Amino acid sequence: MREAVYPYLLRGLSIGRTNFVWALEITSVPRAKGFVDLGVLLDWANRKVLAHRINLVVDWIARRRSRPKSPSGKADGTL
Repeated sequence: MREAVYPYLLRGLSIGRTNFVWALEITSVPRAKGFVDLGVLLDWANRKVLAHRINLVVDWIARRRSRPKSPSGKADGTL
């Protein structure tokens, strides 16, 4: 099975003003217990950080497992 090849859509484009092109970077950093996910939204023209979020994955898994069960046996909020 071949992997998809996507074109670079910004080639030849002059990015000279802010709020024209954004980039999203998501990185997972392994820890002793789980991972830390870091997401950053950047303005491509001036490399300014527009937003960021840090997520401790082990905490999300622990909360998910401790949810009360519904009568159907599934955790509340699941399909």
